[in-house]
Amino acid sequence: MFKSEVYLRRRNELRKHLKGGLALFPANHESPMNYPDNPYHFRQDSNFLYFFGLDRTGMTGLIDLDTGEDILFGDDPDLDDIIWMGPQPSMREQAGKVAVSNVMAAPALRDYLQKALRKGRKIHFLPPYRKDTLLELAGLLNMDHSRVMGETSRELVMAVIALRSVKEAEEVEDITRALDITYEMHTTAMKMAHPGIFEREIAGRIEGIALGYGSSVAFPIILSMDGQTLHNHHHGNQLKPHWEERVATLLGAQKPVMFYDYYGFPNEAYKISYPAPGSPELAERIAGLLNRKGINTQIDTQRGFDHGLFIPLKLMYPDAGIPALQLSLLRGLNSTAHIKLGKALRGILSENILVIGSGFSFHNMSAFSWQGINSPDPANDDFQNWLVEVCTGPINQSDREQRLIKWEKAPSARYCHPREEHLLPLHVCLGMANKAAIKIFDDYILGRRAIALLW
Repeated sequence: MFKSEVYLRRRNELRKHLKGGLALFPANHESPMNYPDNPYHFRQDSNFLYFFGLDRTGMTGLIDLDTGEDILFGDDPDLDDIIWMGPQPSMREQAGKVAVSNVMAAPALRDYLQKALRKGRKIHFLPPYRKDTLLELAGLLNMDHSRVMGETSRELVMAVIALRSVKEAEEVEDITRALDITYEMHTTAMKMAHPGIFEREIAGRIEGIALGYGSSVAFPIILSMDGQTLHNHHHGNQLKPHWEERVATLLGAQKPVMFYDYYGFPNEAYKISYPAPGSPELAERIAGLLNRKGINTQIDTQRGFDHGLFIPLKLMYPDAGIPALQLSLLRGLNSTAHIKLGKALRGILSENILVIGSGFSFHNMSAFSWQGINSPDPANDDFQNWLVEVCTGPINQSDREQRLIKWEKAPSARYCHPREEHLLPLHVCLGMANKAAIKIFDDYILGRRAIALLW
């Protein structure tokens, strides 16, 4: 709330824009959730706030454009108000905070306006955006509710626009403060948006920031990975690591941008560049191959290279001269579906194409040693040994596939892969190769044993 002279100045400025009559500014009413005494968080009408500054329901401000008189209509707190909310300031005390000396009880407003209308005075009011305000105006002005919108004052609309379009020093200071809060909310959301977290956790945190500053959000929070749905207030999605789509999706950009799909790493990790060209033609050809095998596909021409591609290829082919593309995982992370996806890709085995199942044989973020200290981990060793046996051992391909489909039954499976998005690229490769693999790497990464396989 600003100093009282700010509101007096604004009301006097409004008088300069209008020729005469009365300017009427109803405050908002409480909006009940399910019964009158259980309302939503109160949000005051911004025009009432601009000219009368009080964040309280049940008031109406009146500016007499001819006499220079300002009046606040409203009732003093009654005993129920005091019981529920404690001691409350009187209407006259409230009015004094915004330089209004004339106070009248709420029921007197209708008689006051009817008397002005009988004298032929113009009653200016803005288009109501709430039905309760529209009905209130209809009753106050003794007109059918269907006429209210047609009787709004264009002169008042234009005058208010003219005043509020130019921000005063006090407003700029307030806006700056609000932007600081907004910045904290947005950066907090960005920091929290990591794999495994639910949207509701982020939404709750950022609304809490606004409330913590004695403020509130301007609108119900829209925070969703389903950005194609306008005004989506569902916050039930869980943020997924890596690229997962409803159908098999190929990267089809000609010049893919960088897509840093990780968080919490040093700044240098977000400056990595890998300017390899894409291959839209190959993407189209592979999509056709998969479709013919009964696998629905789509091509994404906007997505860029994520770390599943640019990290290994930057080490293997640092000059970035070889066209590259990516294929998404399938939502639901079904093991059988990913082996089937690999089988459908066998048609490109005869071509000069390198296929990398970019994953990790161990991926439990809480178990990594970020200091790189190698330490015994019998549970992980059990899983890695199982994986080597299944993928490289002398067993028939059908049994190999079945054991990988039921990978959760392997020793320490969920310890090594709390979520299997890093393991499933292996299923695709095994389905595509249709034979045993060769172990080419068995060492420690971030303090935990991991393997790599070649077909």
